[in-house]
Amino acid sequence: TYEDILDPDYQGQIALSDPNTAGTSYTMLAYLNQKLSPTERDRFYQGLRRNVGTYTFNGYTAVEKVASGEYLLGLNFLDDQLSLRFSGFDILGIVPPDCAWTMDAVSLVKDGPNPEAARYFIDFCLEKETQEEISRIAYSVPTRPDAVAAASQPGESFVLYKEFDFSRAGQEQSDLLEEWNKL
Repeated sequence: TYEDILDPDYQGQIALSDPNTAGTSYTMLAYLNQKLSPTERDRFYQGLRRNVGTYTFNGYTAVEKVASGEYLLGLNFLDDQLSLRFSGFDILGIVPPDCAWTMDAVSLVKDGPNPEAARYFIDFCLEKETQEEISRIAYSVPTRPDAVAAASQPGESFVLYKEFDFSRAGQEQSDLLEEWNKL
């Protein structure tokens, strides 16, 4: 569980991306902010900060530090872990129950120069076969219910996204980062 990383035995053993520069850690902060009471959230943030040994600019660097043996634990997105594991690094990814996920997105830029081509590209990205191929090469989880994740995936579900308020996470970003930085 997330609580496990607060164990004092892990003090100085965690690599974490800086939530001020990395969406990886900000996603976790926003998720916990929505899941926990303010008191529980602050207790968790404080416990986590006590155990962090290094902050990285992005989430991928945190898992690289684990893969190289520099740190015992890294908090990051699963696709980064899988990328390194399938490149030969002996790391184990643990997905706590009810944790936050990353979702790759594709968007149409308003008043962009090639809206018709952009729509074709979006349609292509949303095809079942495309999502399955992206899952195979990028270690991601398809968002289409009829698309099958690559065998390398542990069978994640996007049920949590129904409970996560993305707008709230964006609106509260400045306040959450200010609270995190005060600890």
